[in-house]
Formats: sequence, C-alpha cells, structure tokens
Amino acid sequence: MTVESIFEQIKLKFKGTTSFTRMELFEFLQDIYPGMKETTFRWRIYDLKRNQIIYAMDKNRFTLNDKPLFQPVLENRQRDIYQRIHREFPGIKVCIWSTKWIHEFMLHQPGKFFTVLEVEKGAEEIVFHFLQDNKIRNVYLIPSVEILDNYVNQNPDSVVIKSLVTKAPLKEFEHIVIPQLEKILVDLLADPGLFQMFLGSELIFIYNSAFERYHVNTTWMLNYASRRQKKEDLAQFLELKTNAYKSY
Repeated sequence: MTVESIFEQIKLKFKGTTSFTRMELFEFLQDIYPGMKETTFRWRIYDLKRNQIIYAMDKNRFTLNDKPLFQPVLENRQRDIYQRIHREFPGIKVCIWSTKWIHEFMLHQPGKFFTVLEVEKGAEEIVFHFLQDNKIRNVYLIPSVEILDNYVNQNPDSVVIKSLVTKAPLKEFEHIVIPQLEKILVDLLADPGLFQMFLGSELIFIYNSAFERYHVNTTWMLNYASRRQKKEDLAQFLELKTNAYKSY
C-alpha cells in the first residue's frame, strides 16, 4: 500500500469529524500495520503532520481541517524599525507586530492601533535609546497605563517596547521576525494593562474568530502561557469562555 493511498484512507476515515483522538488514529493505523509499535506510531504522526494531512489541536487530538496559517501584512514603518535594529544589533533577539493585526478578529473596531516591539530581556533600554537617537517618533519603553491612555492609544505611529519572553512562538516572515498567532492570542490574555482595548467579551470574540479562520496550535499556546505563568488562566479561558475546541 502506497503512502498516498494511506493518506487518502485517513481522510476518508475521519472526513466530516470535528476532531479525532490519538487512540482513534492509533487503532485505525493498526488495522493497516498490524503489530505497529508506539515508536513507529510516533513516526507516522510526524509524517502525517509534515505532509499536512493532520493538524495537532493538542497532544491527544487531531483534525483534518485544512485551515490556512495566519499571514499578516507588514507595514513599511515596521520593516524600517526592525531592519535598523537588526543592522545595528544583529545579536539581539527582536520581534515586531502591530495590534492592527487583531482587528480582523474583532466585533467592535477600535480605530486605534500601535506597533509592539519585543526585545530580549536586558536590551530594552539600548534599543529604546537607539530608536530615539535615530529620530523614530513616539517610542515608549514599557509604558504605564496612564501613558497608554494619553499618548500610545491616541497615535497610530506609537511604538511600545517590551521584553521578549524566551522560547516564545516566533517565525520569520518576509525576512522579519514576527510572533505566531498563538503568541499574540496568549499575550492579549497575559498583558491586560497593555492590551486593555481587547479585554472582556471582545477577547472572547477575538479567540473564537481566530480559531474559526486559521489553524491554531493550542499546545504551543499552553506551553508559551506556562512560560508567562498563565497556563491555568489560559486553559480555563479556552474551556469556559470560548468555542476554541469546537471550531475544529
């Protein structure tokens, strides 16, 4: 039996299901490969994921749902800021994004947004003064709620510098390092002071919209939330407040 025919059998077996468990997949593959061992099964899972036949919802559940990956639009100002920092400090880990990216998931459009520049811990002030010296306007280093309300949220050119959590879900997009959608969603929950305009029922709507439109890896989210000391908060939010799991 060819690999392609196995892929097709899996698609037929689980077609129309919102998700299936690791055990269900194991039992199905055992009918094809009698006596299959756990080590072989793990390799089969890896191969299925690599070929985008299945997607992991968490460690024990998968889906066939072929949702696209989130691909944001980078603006020239974000490119310019990132490239300047990368040229001046090539060894410093940096990622950049805009809260405007969240707007597509929102029910109530705020009309306000700002750029988030995350810099590895210990280098925030160096980068802040570098941008100021290079005449980059409206840059704020870990601003207070008062500064956010009076200045940052009033100007779409605002740039907020904050610390980058180690091992955060990042990716390179058009030669710029940006956060994965999973990281953005967790940060909205973990930083209520900074992302106050996205709280309450709006945050629930954002999560539901993101899971409905794009492929989101909840394992990545929970692992990152754990590094932010927010794993339990995220798990409860996903289970009690959203339709995240049901969207598959």
